[in-house]
Amino acid sequence: MAAKKADKEKLKKKRWMPIVSPELFGDEPIGETLVAAQEDMIGKPLVCNLMNLANEVRKQNINVKFKIVSVKDNRAVADIIGYQVTPSSIKRLVRRRHKRLDDSERFATRDGFIVRIKSLMITRTPASRRVGSDLKRAARKFIATQARDKPYIELAYSIISGALQDEMKRNLGKIFPLKVCDIKSFDLIPGQKAEPLPPAEPKAEPEKAQMNDASSEDSNI
Repeated sequence: MAAKKADKEKLKKKRWMPIVSPELFGDEPIGETLVAAQEDMIGKPLVCNLMNLANEVRKQNINVKFKIVSVKDNRAVADIIGYQVTPSSIKRLVRRRHKRLDDSERFATRDGFIVRIKSLMITRTPASRRVGSDLKRAARKFIATQARDKPYIELAYSIISGALQDEMKRNLGKIFPLKVCDIKSFDLIPGQKAEPLPPAEPKAEPEKAQMNDASSEDSNI
């Protein structure tokens, strides 16, 4: 009985604390958590749908991952630690006779954070293995340059806003026509940091692949 009474007393002392987004989303409320002490909130994860954060219905297939990192003015402040496009929405994009290319790699941002980024490309027409390899290689170079030129929070914003994907599609479309060029997910790798990097040097324009590459080699459909 004494133990139950102690548990009830402890529960009574807990209170709901609001959680706000980082400045990236204007310090807007994104949730709340029940805690006994403010320090108990530090490190807690939270997942929010981007439709609610950006007030855009077309963003409903994207989830943003947060982690509470500090408490200010009786509010928990969360930082972005990841982003994911829902698998069901990706599945709807894939059609027969289109080549799907998936890739995953770690990248270092300008301020030394390590991020795992998974990209997705779908061609408009069947494409050869060589074209697929060229597209993956070009995508890695493009993302590496973007990461090297931006601190982590700016890189995260460019992905969440879709700006990075739009530029990547324009860039890679010079190699082969793409129906989809997207970032499936990114995740901040906890506990790992690299030395801060200088900005990347400008790169040459990618070489455009010939359309008949699709018939000259075996394609993966």
